[in-house]
Amino acid sequence: MSVATLLAVPPDAFAGGMDDFAWSKRPVVIFAASDTDEAALHQRDLLANESAGIEDRDMVVVTVWPDRVDGPVEGVSATSMRRRYDVAEGRFAVLLIGKDTGVKRRSEIPLSSQDLFGQIDGMPMRRREMLSN
Repeated sequence: MSVATLLAVPPDAFAGGMDDFAWSKRPVVIFAASDTDEAALHQRDLLANESAGIEDRDMVVVTVWPDRVDGPVEGVSATSMRRRYDVAEGRFAVLLIGKDTGVKRRSEIPLSSQDLFGQIDGMPMRRREMLSN
């Protein structure tokens, strides 16, 4: 699935919330300060052209807008996502969540795909994945 497709996947495409990604996916969660948040839109653009790298690293992209959550999740609200990951309303943030569901990186500025891929590729679990493929 391409990132553009993942960004457009309706919420009911997966069975449940963020915990459903445990041990199978590495979510990148983009928190938008507003519907026109330039940082959030830029972060989405940075990832939109990286579908092969995202797929290879078992990543999914989730965007938390002020009033909704876009991406392959169901049953989560923007408020609950902000509470869970401690991101205040009206703030931009991007988080990399590991397969173990822990926050591996938190940034208040957009991150390049190279930064994200480099961090993931340095993770022990990812190294084992690369060796087994």
